[in-house]
Amino acid sequence: MIETERLLLRENNMVRLEKINADNNYNLWRLMIDQQYQHRGYGRKAVELALEFIRTFPCGEAEYCWLSYEPENDVARRLYGSFGFEETGDMDGDEVIAVLKL
Repeated sequence: MIETERLLLRENNMVRLEKINADNNYNLWRLMIDQQYQHRGYGRKAVELALEFIRTFPCGEAEYCWLSYEPENDVARRLYGSFGFEETGDMDGDEVIAVLKL
């Protein structure tokens, strides 16, 4: 597995993307928006920038990007769905898995 760390946006730790992993497919992991900065478009911009970076295939070619989120997190479901992520029906522990064809 190849890992790359890239901080997309940062101002007083309000937005953080910890890692993008690649093991045949890319994985967005730990996108976190500090509560006081939510609902301001930072999450959308972070996902946009992450996908822009992933589509350069920095860790090699891949067919999919996947991520996971808590089933009750409707904000995440709508955000990721707006970028074309689709739930697979599979789970990563207690989290729903969604994939995007690159």
